[in-house]
Amino acid sequence: YQAMCAERRWRVEDWREYLQHHPLVSRLIQDLVWLQLDKNGQLINSFRSNEKGYFTTNEYGAEVLLYENQFITVAHSALLSSDDTAQWQAYLKVYKVNTLFDQFSASLPDIGKFKDGIIDDRLGWLMDSFTLRDVLKKLGYERDNSEDGGYFYSYYKYFDSLNIYINIEFSGSMLPEENIPVVLYNLYFSNKKGIKDSAIALDKLPKVLLAEGYANYMAVANASSGFDPNWKDKLIW
Repeated sequence: YQAMCAERRWRVEDWREYLQHHPLVSRLIQDLVWLQLDKNGQLINSFRSNEKGYFTTNEYGAEVLLYENQFITVAHSALLSSDDTAQWQAYLKVYKVNTLFDQFSASLPDIGKFKDGIIDDRLGWLMDSFTLRDVLKKLGYERDNSEDGGYFYSYYKYFDSLNIYINIEFSGSMLPEENIPVVLYNLYFSNKKGIKDSAIALDKLPKVLLAEGYANYMAVANASSGFDPNWKDKLIW
């Protein structure tokens, strides 16, 4: 999953040696969709690997041949056309493939709507603090450090291969935690945890990481009761 978000690329020969021919990993890669890239990083094909070592596309049996000086990366909807994404979704459903993780649901936000690297189009969506915590914990987020008085205001997920944090801020909770009304604030990416002033420009991020972070932000919003125009009056402090 981290490799997908980082858009990590393997040379074909390395991918074959360390993934395809690995006694355990070879089984896992069959449950993912991959992209074949040329030496310049341009997309050639998307494909799956089967138990016989063949590579097929979403066109129900069309075979893919891999060559040296090409690259392989984990597929994602942010790297494919909407038609290709829909075809893979249909293929995986027809063949009942239980993928290791979702590769084709997250979409890119319209970055032209946001300033200074801060995504805030779900500001004011109301929920309780335990719901927010549970959604983010399931997505791999950790609670940020508490400030004076035991208050904390964000959760984060760290990608060590990129040295990038995904930060999701809200109106705050306290330790020990109680279930209180909270409001979702914003999403941003940074090289230092919880420092909004140094948010990375959205157009400088890997597309997959941006799409996945936005999907996490939306997952929290979707677990809420929706936007409340009087959200400021619903907070306990």
